[in-house]
Amino acid sequence: MSIASPEGTVLGSCLEPFAALMNHSCDPNSAFFFEGPELRVRSTKTITAGEELTISYTDPTESFDFRQKQLSNYYFICKCKKCEKEGLGEWRTGDTEPNRPTKESQHMLRALLQLDPETTSPEALEASASRICREGCPGKRWPRDLPPMHSLQIHLAQLYRERLNWPKVYSLWLKTCFETDPSIWESQYSLRRVEHFMHYINVEV
Repeated sequence: MSIASPEGTVLGSCLEPFAALMNHSCDPNSAFFFEGPELRVRSTKTITAGEELTISYTDPTESFDFRQKQLSNYYFICKCKKCEKEGLGEWRTGDTEPNRPTKESQHMLRALLQLDPETTSPEALEASASRICREGCPGKRWPRDLPPMHSLQIHLAQLYRERLNWPKVYSLWLKTCFETDPSIWESQYSLRRVEHFMHYINVEV
């Protein structure tokens, strides 16, 4: 398992035999996080007696095709209920499957996440992302829950924080906590929403 910060920065790796026994779901009922050197698992929804505990091996907010590609590294095809629905074209946005221009824009936005921060400024990254979003969804706003917007906002906040641009840091975390997160996780007590909110209020100038 990878040890990561709330912004997604990988800090190291962990080998935990018991946690490693937990199976994957793109709509998991549990999530793991680290508290110092200790790995903890918490429920993210109501779990009935005898129900299997599941976690996500990939980013559950990502699109169906991207998740399946990532999970191929584990040599299995996910057939959870969420994948069955999205495989039939039922998307969180309430629309049909994203069209070709939108899918191409998603790939381009993911490519931005891989750019070297030493050679690309957050301002240039944000400007490129805005242009790609306009081209991918002409005439309307990029849906808040359409990947990889969520990951991109957190990534940009981290880059601006490294450059001490606090207005941008707070602006992006506010959008994440009060706009993007609620569109992905309905429950205000969702572990990821709570984690992001606690990280936001602990950002110190």
